[in-house]
Amino acid sequence: MTIIGTLILAAGACYGGVGNPALTPVSVKERPAGAPVELVRDGKPVFAIVADLKLEEKRLGNSRPNSIPTAVRYLTNVVAKCTGVAPEVLSPSDAAGAARHKTLVFVGDQPVVRAQGIDIHALPLEGFVVKTFPGGVCIAGLDSSLIKGWNWNRLDYLGPSLGTVWAAIDFAERFFGVRHYFPGEWGSVYPKATNLSIDPVHYEDAPYFRRRATDYCFWREFEGKGRKELWEKYLGRGVSHREMRILWRAGGTDPDFGMHAPHADRMADAFPDKMEKIFYKSTNGKLWYRRGTESGSYFDVMREDFEDALLGAWKERFASTGKVNRCAFDSYCNNTYVNFGVCDTMISPQDYLNDPVVRANRLVTAADFERARADDRRATMANVYGCFYKRFAQKIAKELPGKKLAVMAYYNARNAPNDPRFIPLPDNVEVCVCDGGLLSFVTDPVARKKSGRLFREWYEALGGRPAERMWLYSHGHPLAAGITPEYLGEVVRLLGPHFGRGGVFFDYMTKGMWFHFYGYYVYAKCSWNPNLDVDACLGEMWRLLYPKAHRHMKEFHDIVKADAVKYLMLFKPRPYPVEDLDKLDALLAAADAAIGPEDCAERRRFILLRDWFAPAIAEQRKKEAERGGKDEAAAVQHDTDQKGEEVAAANLDGEVFQVFSSGNNGCKMIFANGTTSYCLNFGGRPGNRMGMGMEEEIYEPYGFSSWSHWLGLAVNGRSWTDPPMRIAGSNVRE
Repeated sequence: MTIIGTLILAAGACYGGVGNPALTPVSVKERPAGAPVELVRDGKPVFAIVADLKLEEKRLGNSRPNSIPTAVRYLTNVVAKCTGVAPEVLSPSDAAGAARHKTLVFVGDQPVVRAQGIDIHALPLEGFVVKTFPGGVCIAGLDSSLIKGWNWNRLDYLGPSLGTVWAAIDFAERFFGVRHYFPGEWGSVYPKATNLSIDPVHYEDAPYFRRRATDYCFWREFEGKGRKELWEKYLGRGVSHREMRILWRAGGTDPDFGMHAPHADRMADAFPDKMEKIFYKSTNGKLWYRRGTESGSYFDVMREDFEDALLGAWKERFASTGKVNRCAFDSYCNNTYVNFGVCDTMISPQDYLNDPVVRANRLVTAADFERARADDRRATMANVYGCFYKRFAQKIAKELPGKKLAVMAYYNARNAPNDPRFIPLPDNVEVCVCDGGLLSFVTDPVARKKSGRLFREWYEALGGRPAERMWLYSHGHPLAAGITPEYLGEVVRLLGPHFGRGGVFFDYMTKGMWFHFYGYYVYAKCSWNPNLDVDACLGEMWRLLYPKAHRHMKEFHDIVKADAVKYLMLFKPRPYPVEDLDKLDALLAAADAAIGPEDCAERRRFILLRDWFAPAIAEQRKKEAERGGKDEAAAVQHDTDQKGEEVAAANLDGEVFQVFSSGNNGCKMIFANGTTSYCLNFGGRPGNRMGMGMEEEIYEPYGFSSWSHWLGLAVNGRSWTDPPMRIAGSNVRE
């Protein structure tokens, strides 16, 4: 064992750093020969960094992101912070300089790295190698700046492969004990290195997901009025979203897909004479287009006019190599994927049941409604979209060979088709499944069963191929918002072979990401490798960030996490125990006292969490007092005394049922067998209606409902904007 000094106290006993359970697992290769490699002695580096800083420009004349200089700057900064002295940086041809140092650290592709048997071009994208040899260490990865033709076409939209940067960050974490938990000067840990040697080691690594989309959250947190000022208050001056994208290895190489694309307004502007063919028109005459927002618009996928217009615009863009872009596709029309994602709107059965195309082609049957009642209220249009995907994908295969139709399974399009006429879907179809609540409810047995079935059905519809991407949301409750990201690895394990490696888009809906840095740090690590030991990772975090108060902070987090699972991360949230709120307040006070009044890094880190949790605990205490200990929120009563106007009637496979409106806020479907199904329309924004099925119970987190705050909820003219509330089909009575 040769790692000595403060590093071993911080990281725990481990050989060569590769065994530290607080970090992502790596693929360990045969142990190289040789003695331990010395890096630091008496507080000063005894090594130089050797790198060809111009290699990427010389090799391919590449002016795109250069990985090797970035890796060198990062390592130089790390060593300077850990020892107070920056290592010398040498070129591979500087033999005299190399002779002055006991140890040499070779960064990026170069002759010595290749002589050690490392071929960067044999690595997977973003992959890297760390390998010692007598007197040296090789740190190198696959850098797309060295791949001929990478992103040279403006429509490639490939992300950079920064293998050497990822190797440098991993090396610093494993052997210098460095950690990067949140932006700014207080968010990173740089242990003092007095004497440091590493045992011979050889390991490789690469990301599990090809796209790790946490970069959206980074950008979003610094946008908008007052956001920059807020984070400078807590994180220090000069912080930005760019810093953590690198330090957390966000991004990835795959092009974009699986979003709301094309944009409704761009399609309307490009085809003003085809509005009634591009956008859906209900049989009651309503045209589903609302300018200025994705909500309220709906593309007509039941007829071929929309897809032909979209295909023509794509062909025009490809023919011009991106110069013509009249629908503003940007990255969502690339040389790998052409994207179709529904608008942020859900239509109700009364809007499509009597559509002549739907009826003539039997695209919605009684079996679809049975499936919706038994499984998922959104399933009724699954085969409408299955028909569309198959037809459209076949056209794309013929007219845009080599391109894949990437679709967003969301709202009416969320569920997989199961009609034998349409499945298996063509092999040029890829899917991003929007199972928004899965991360928030992954510990709930009901949610696990439903999500497992959803992804299995897509796997079957795709002919034995997994859905490649997934869209998830954060939890809306302030005492659970930072906990749910810790469960990404569990989501991957739950779905198994039915979910691929394309990546996860995490839509963080609660402003204040860095107040929950602990969960997002785990999320970023699990995006790289879902097999992270989450408990070990968090346990180390509390020790490193809060050396005086770590026991209090760990216990605080453990209670918040356990209570989130028991009371909040459920389809049916339960009352939050007041005694636990008392414990949380006491632990915050104990941590505050342990740290002391001095303005130091530990206090700044404590304030970052305290200023979120203290008011959240107080608000939850108030909500519990208002509820008076009741175990259920009051049910929303649906007025069904009046049937209202009959707006649709249909005969699906011989089963006659009627659809009645309930004013402007919903509808009721009465089946021949007497079964009744209800739909509500959410309408907080003028002109926007999204039907929400009543056959499935929908519970909002007590006191913190993202739906009610974002859209507002109206039931038969009565406005509900102040939860607690419950919408439950079982509580509806004739």
